[in-house]
Amino acid sequence: MIGSSLSKWTMSYFAIAVGWLVAAEALMAGGFGFPVADLTSPDTLVIVHMVCIGWLSMAMCGALFQFVPVLVNNRLFAERWQLPALMLLALGLPVLIAAFMVLGGRLPAWLWLFPLAAGLLMAGFALVVIDLGLTIWRARPPVGPAHFVLAGLVCLCAVVALGSVFAWSLSGRGGEALDRLLGSGVPLHAIAGLGGWLTLTAMGVSYRLLSMFMLAPDIDGRRSGLTLAAGAFASALAVAGGLCAIAAQEGMAIMLGAAAVLGLAALALYGRDVVALYRSRKRRQLELNTEMAAYGFASLAAAALLGIALALTGSFAAHVGAFTFLVAFGWLSRLVLALQDRRVPHLARDLRPGDGARTDAACAGPRRRAARVEVVRRLLRQRLVRNRGSAFRTRPRVPRHRPHHDRDDDWHRSRVDPDATPHRRGTEAATAEWNADAATAVFAKLNHREEDHP
Repeated sequence: MIGSSLSKWTMSYFAIAVGWLVAAEALMAGGFGFPVADLTSPDTLVIVHMVCIGWLSMAMCGALFQFVPVLVNNRLFAERWQLPALMLLALGLPVLIAAFMVLGGRLPAWLWLFPLAAGLLMAGFALVVIDLGLTIWRARPPVGPAHFVLAGLVCLCAVVALGSVFAWSLSGRGGEALDRLLGSGVPLHAIAGLGGWLTLTAMGVSYRLLSMFMLAPDIDGRRSGLTLAAGAFASALAVAGGLCAIAAQEGMAIMLGAAAVLGLAALALYGRDVVALYRSRKRRQLELNTEMAAYGFASLAAAALLGIALALTGSFAAHVGAFTFLVAFGWLSRLVLALQDRRVPHLARDLRPGDGARTDAACAGPRRRAARVEVVRRLLRQRLVRNRGSAFRTRPRVPRHRPHHDRDDDWHRSRVDPDATPHRRGTEAATAEWNADAATAVFAKLNHREEDHP
């Protein structure tokens, strides 16, 4: 973490992402898109891309700009690229939504919106991929979780490439090959996005952050490497094998079935590692963000079981909407919200206006003074808990008939060693009760000071 800088645009990514989430949920609550409309209708495509690009991808990009420097212990390759990428993504998604509304007949037939949206989104994601990829590549050799992010970025490239091909085909500028890819390649687009880009990246980030938040030892690199190999190979088999199957016009079911088996193996290995992190944690009392992440992991397990049940009963195609909803909102959204719950308060405190242009995320500076005080307060709280029985002693009552110089000597001895004076106040039970009350008062005072000096 030393040497990593605070991303001043991460909060903007998070704010825009939350706005798209609220908008998508409001439209769904109003009966727009799935499940009121068909799963392949233009209205449903609007909701899907609002959630996957506007909410999940936007939030993930903002989080990666903050967490990748922490993962590789190095600064971003080009910190100035964050704002152009944000502007391109924020502009490209509304254009794409307008293009889908053209397909639904809600807007005039402006088919040129599809190539425009594809160009804007491709440029925005290209800046994100290059910036994050070169940041990881410069920190050779990258640590285990960083490999997950690299695999996720490769899947993001596949998602953007397939989406651009679909956009050109929908605009009427594609040939027969592109039309055939549009007709059969939508599942590959979804797998590369939800299963590759978002899930693999979330896995890598969670490995590092769970160990940090819960004070747990890091997972062995060989174990996490096996999980990464299974997940990356599953995504590659689904996308590359699926494209080969589309070109050969046969074998799609076999490729997707093999990829599903590898994906389930990757999820099982990942679940084993997550359980090991929770069991080996030193922080016994879970914070809110780690509790939220636990519900996300439970949703991931539920989605895997649901997928198995639907595949065995042959009804996966009929209920793919429920499966996708559980993955997007149960697993990914809960994990993203858990990350935001942890990081947004810290970023809002550290990125106060007027504190300068750049800062180090782990060193002293105007923006980190509060964090350094916070560390001292945590240490003080631990000491209070550890020494509760002896740290808070009352001033002993000195009999009035004793000379003043004896009282002063006794008082000085008690200041140096609370156990040196034989004069106690009340019984041991009363002393313990007073100590507990004193510790509670000190905790409240520390929290009050922390609120006054964020």
